Amino acid sequence: MTGANKQFIFKAIFTLNNDGQIINAIEYDNETKTVWKKKKYAYNGNQLTQTTYSNSQGASDDYKYNWKNGNMISSSLGDKLTYYTDKSIMPGDAFTLSIFMDDEGIANVRALRAVKNKNLLASINNVEYSYTFDTKGRITTIKTTLANKPGATYQITYGCN
Repeated sequence: MTGANKQFIFKAIFTLNNDGQIINAIEYDNETKTVWKKKKYAYNGNQLTQTTYSNSQGASDDYKYNWKNGNMISSSLGDKLTYYTDKSIMPGDAFTLSIFMDDEGIANVRALRAVKNKNLLASINNVEYSYTFDTKGRITTIKTTLANKPGATYQITYGCN
């Protein structure tokens, strides 16, 4: 990726398996490729079970993910997730929205859609999510609550009806 004046920002390379799932990602943070970050992804069918992180400074970490009834319910980082079992996953859900809000924990796999849950996210750790829908059943609002206190409200609009 280059900036407006064509300066180098980073280069990312992704490898997919035969099912279209990401299995390797590497990001180079300089043109000489001496500063890098790597992630490897392991699956059990359609469910992400582990990511392994390493970088050019020698750091490395393994993260494991647990699933129940088609939904990721926890990670080895301590993340705990719950779902609305009466609502199927759909575009604009809080799980996808949170890609843009942090890059630690389970967020590191959401951006690549490595996690494919069955149902709408109800909570991650102490953050609860509630949704409103339009007449077509699409998500139009996501409200967050943290420790029973109102948090952010996100409005989702659709360009094509």
